[in-house]
Amino acid sequence: MSKMRTVLMSAVLGTALVASVTGAAAQSRAASSSPQAAATDTWQLLATRTAGRLAGHDTIMLEPPYQMFSSIKFASKDAAVHIKKFLATYDNGVTQEVYVDEKVHRDAESQPFKLQNKGRSLTKIEVWYDTAGVERDARVSVFGMK
Repeated sequence: MSKMRTVLMSAVLGTALVASVTGAAAQSRAASSSPQAAATDTWQLLATRTAGRLAGHDTIMLEPPYQMFSSIKFASKDAAVHIKKFLATYDNGVTQEVYVDEKVHRDAESQPFKLQNKGRSLTKIEVWYDTAGVERDARVSVFGMK
């Protein structure tokens, strides 16, 4: 009887172990797939530039491998900046001019601007801005969303 109890106990423990390992593997797969899915819904910093106290223009050359982005937004630190427009250049040489005409307040972000990339990767962004009337330089960051 004792041998039968040992065999039965081993079977129960073996089943519990298999269920535990299977459940942990499923949780691990779910956890590892969630950040990947979320990565496409997060903003990626593309560049930060210092905008002086006058009207200005900056060119941001992105580093290969180039990536496709669906939207662009701007953030300003230390001072407000008026973003006039930006020009997005894609890997096939096609450009998209976007008129922004938005004041980005100190320590704030702009609204997102949709890109019409048609499956093309972004290689360069040119930004026209104005910081006239502010007391200090603004640090302007450009973000892209895939």
